Amino acid sequence: MEKRILKKLEAHDLRFDQHDQKFKEHDQRFDLIDQKLDKHGQRLDKLTIAVVDIQEEIVSIKETMATKEDIRGLAVTLDDLVGLYKKSDQELTFMGHRLDRVEDDVSQLKAYRVG
Repeated sequence: MEKRILKKLEAHDLRFDQHDQKFKEHDQRFDLIDQKLDKHGQRLDKLTIAVVDIQEEIVSIKETMATKEDIRGLAVTLDDLVGLYKKSDQELTFMGHRLDRVEDDVSQLKAYRVG
């Protein structure tokens, strides 16, 4: 009977050894999974930092960029300035023609006085 018990105990020992081997294999798999999770965590951290940086850049851009209202105001001011330039240009043209007529009149008066 003792041999029978020893045989069963040896069989159980063999089973325990097999289970221990499977546990070691599972431990190796878990270690690999942990390593992958660590790498993914590092990537996620980098992506999170990049997103925060981009959000800060967007805020900065929104603070400094011109709005449609700003552009409209500039367009109105530019239109006003162009209008003033055209008016000044027309006035200079008319003044030039008037000056030519006055010079002609002066020339005629000089000729009349001399002649």
